[in-house]
Amino acid sequence: MHFKTIISFIPRTRGSKFALLRHHSIASKETLDVSCATAATDKIQTVLDDVLQHRDKYGYHSEYFSAVKKRRILLEYSSPNIAKIFHAGHYRSTVVGNAISNILECAGHNLHRMNYLGDWGIQFALLSVGFRMFGDQKLLEKYPLIHLFDVYVKVSAAAEKDSGIHTEAQSIFKKMEDGDADSLEFWKNCSDISVADYKKRYAEMGIHFDSFTGESFYVQAAKKVIKRCGDLDLLQPTDGGAYKVNLSSASWLKSLSSNIQHPIIAKSNGTTLYLSRDVASAIDRFERYELDELIYVTDSSQRNHFLQVFSTLELLGYEWAGSKTGKVKHVGFGRIDRMKTRKGEVTFLHNILNQAKDKVRLDRKKHDTRKRNLENEDDVHMTLAMSGLICHDLKSSLKKSYKFSWDTALATKGNSGLFLQYTHCRLCSLERNSSERLNLHPSAATDIDAAAIQQRASLLNLLLHVSKYPDTCQSTYRAL
Repeated sequence: MHFKTIISFIPRTRGSKFALLRHHSIASKETLDVSCATAATDKIQTVLDDVLQHRDKYGYHSEYFSAVKKRRILLEYSSPNIAKIFHAGHYRSTVVGNAISNILECAGHNLHRMNYLGDWGIQFALLSVGFRMFGDQKLLEKYPLIHLFDVYVKVSAAAEKDSGIHTEAQSIFKKMEDGDADSLEFWKNCSDISVADYKKRYAEMGIHFDSFTGESFYVQAAKKVIKRCGDLDLLQPTDGGAYKVNLSSASWLKSLSSNIQHPIIAKSNGTTLYLSRDVASAIDRFERYELDELIYVTDSSQRNHFLQVFSTLELLGYEWAGSKTGKVKHVGFGRIDRMKTRKGEVTFLHNILNQAKDKVRLDRKKHDTRKRNLENEDDVHMTLAMSGLICHDLKSSLKKSYKFSWDTALATKGNSGLFLQYTHCRLCSLERNSSERLNLHPSAATDIDAAAIQQRASLLNLLLHVSKYPDTCQSTYRAL
């Protein structure tokens, strides 16, 4: 909400005074009876004063947030897999994680935004085998991620018919974990290509991270985790030679169903798994950043995995990982259903963004009221497209899946991101063209007459809506 714009259209009378008062909501009802509004004058002035005084901190200026103990928090989100095109599933983790990060930063916490890439595992060894079978260096240079995706699909299909392909991949992955330079060369190339493409996508979305890291960083530390589990008699061998970790004595037990209390933590050949690497990464983060809290933002299907991570950490002796400490947390979300291009193509993010920009561009051409010949027209289209997509996501229930709709996401009317942008632009235009000029510095806000506002029911309702923003910030912060 552009609070400066709102205030610049409030009727003014010279000489009225603003008291620096603590915030109070005007009322709890959606509308106010003008005839009964006189008693609300002080509260109206208080809301106006709070907006003027706190500006972009309005909503987080209350006693509630002043009393919140400021913590060092690391938030992991987005986390796409390298050598794969940025998928719509990672898009929602990016949008939700970024929104939660903004909330925590506004509340005053010391926040570290981390993108933890899925850059390790046997799938990269399988891709290496596949590239020797189906790869084309020229296509890799011209369409890197698209070509790698095509190769992975082909080699996966071939491996289902030829078990030797999978055996070869296992051998290569063992060499990768042992640090063999030749085996790591192809993986490193895939990683560099992927990170460069992802950073481009994040820049388009207006998303930034404080650090990029990945599973590969924790291979050796994960092996130490496995050894410690063995030293503490937590490991149980399977018939196939792999090792499970016994989590039955963890305080998270009530949340763990019986079939996931003994997850596999190491393969028979000693190579690490997702679980052991995530445990190692959590240990490193708490020690490296001296954290008070670690939050993972992924889709809800990974809930059990993180319960296993937290349980393993607790049984290794890390008190901060206990279920009652509140220092490790998984924020799950529902998936996006039907997020495809109009042609039904695979849900890659670049397809989605291009489709959204094209639809915005066509809509602007249809309407004579839209500005023409903008110098930054492509940026405008991207801003409008991202506003529509992000608002479409964030107004949906966090915990439940939602059905994606192009018509709803990019609607120019109603409760949509595009209408929010158009409304904001309209307000800015009115402000620029208005003959009224207010000095909106808090110390000079004596010419706004709160009593005059009571003659306009629409203004009273607007101020009522603005007054509810701090309560909304509190509830959003509590629920993340």
